[in-house]
Amino acid sequence: MNRKSDASLLSRYGEKFAELLPQLRREAGLTQEELAQRMGRIQSLIGKIETKERRVNIDEFSKIAEALGRDAAKLFAQLHRAVLKDEAARENPREAR
Repeated sequence: MNRKSDASLLSRYGEKFAELLPQLRREAGLTQEELAQRMGRIQSLIGKIETKERRVNIDEFSKIAEALGRDAAKLFAQLHRAVLKDEAARENPREAR
């Protein structure tokens, strides 16, 4: 992969995580404020992640997973599957239906 496609791939992971986070948070029964408090952060961080205004780094990803009561490796595997599913849908739109 070249640097441009690496950046694009990282961007897709960040965007997909932003899309998944509200669902994951609701499944854990948490508001943005409660999730942020569990991380020792402020609510606006979670809001910015969920609206794709801000991406998370690996440390934040791990803290979010922990705050959600999830294993970070398993959460990343879920994220990876979601990104692959989106990629497949982009490449073969008819098969994704």
